Amino acid sequence: MVVGALIFHLGLELMREALVDTFGVVNRIEYATILSIVLAMAVLGFNEGIFLGILLACFFFILLYSRRSAVRKTYTGSAVRSTVRRLYCQRRFLDNVCKQIQVMRLQGFMFFGTINGVEASIRQLLDQRQWQANPIRFLVLDFALVNGMDFSAAEAFIRVRRLLEAREIYMVICGTGRSSEVGRALRKAGVWSGHESEYVQTFPSLNEALEWCENVLLQFYYLHQVSISGIAVPQIYSIVTAPHPDSVEAYGTSPRRAMVSEATLSALSASRVQSPQVEQRQLAVTSLLRQAFQDIDPELPVDDVLALIAPYFVRKYLGSGQRLWQAGAAPLGMYLVESGTLRVHVDNGTGSIEATESILPGTTLGELALVTRKRYHTTVIADGDAELWELSKQAFDELCAIDPVRMLVFVRLALAYSAQGMSAITAYAFCAQ
Repeated sequence: MVVGALIFHLGLELMREALVDTFGVVNRIEYATILSIVLAMAVLGFNEGIFLGILLACFFFILLYSRRSAVRKTYTGSAVRSTVRRLYCQRRFLDNVCKQIQVMRLQGFMFFGTINGVEASIRQLLDQRQWQANPIRFLVLDFALVNGMDFSAAEAFIRVRRLLEAREIYMVICGTGRSSEVGRALRKAGVWSGHESEYVQTFPSLNEALEWCENVLLQFYYLHQVSISGIAVPQIYSIVTAPHPDSVEAYGTSPRRAMVSEATLSALSASRVQSPQVEQRQLAVTSLLRQAFQDIDPELPVDDVLALIAPYFVRKYLGSGQRLWQAGAAPLGMYLVESGTLRVHVDNGTGSIEATESILPGTTLGELALVTRKRYHTTVIADGDAELWELSKQAFDELCAIDPVRMLVFVRLALAYSAQGMSAITAYAFCAQ
């Protein structure tokens, strides 16, 4: 009798905890699952109730999780650019055509319940009305926030790849490695096989993917320049298969090509810059400075300022892997890059450093630290042999004492130039979250 009453009391307590205490606390689907388990245990038996609860939990998990969008955010290349410092004419051209880059950041675990939303979003981008308003050439799929992927989701990207190739759109995969769970799923499905077509590209990070897309656009920019001036395309921008320069007028037959053609003519007419080969032959500080500072502020007397400071620059060479400066060091001067590429590295807080910015020939660096006198918070390393021109801190101070008016103009130019790079880094840091 006592044992039976104890069991009956325990049953009532469990019933109260399951049905009463959870009412209004859990959502309706979870409460329906609890109620179904209780009823199944009462009518069919304990084991049957447990089995039914497992089935319902799996079903409702798929139902709830499939309602979450696997697309975290989408934006165009106009909203976020790579952190590469480029020439003025290149920046102007990319400002007009970077909306041909479409970035789609994915998230969560991708399976048959969430991949349909991703496919629908991609098809919407290729809708005829949307295509006429914003024709794209690159679809960047960022898997950095994707935890995993089942075979059905990976197979869906085969359909996406075929759909993009039919429109001659590059499918750029980034944010995952070949040995990761996502990478293995894509390789098993045949999306990332190592023998993929030119229209499938893979990169470790979003920044590198954006840099590649911009370089391909610049390849078409230089092809247009070939048809106008007859100057060859720089080797660094010979990336993908492109039409012969003689057939460049055919670019006007599609919205994408018409956009590239108009942006090229606009950049060439506004920049008035000679080709990189001509600039390399001149090997003059004045031409490099003019190339970097041109059209920042047309009202400023740029030529007078450059004539003052050019004689104070000294040539400097860096070997591959050599550091220009170290984080925490006092500012040494301002630098013009004549040849080679430099990489800007930052400490990620774990004792290792990672590259955050690329410095190309024809650009400057170090001007912000020189003016503010703040210690460097980055480390700059030469990515191969590099040839620079240095305006030392002592020379800068001497020029400020000799001609403070013109040096004030130079500081304004240098800060305006630095602000352009900072805005690109800020946009990337914000959109990459």
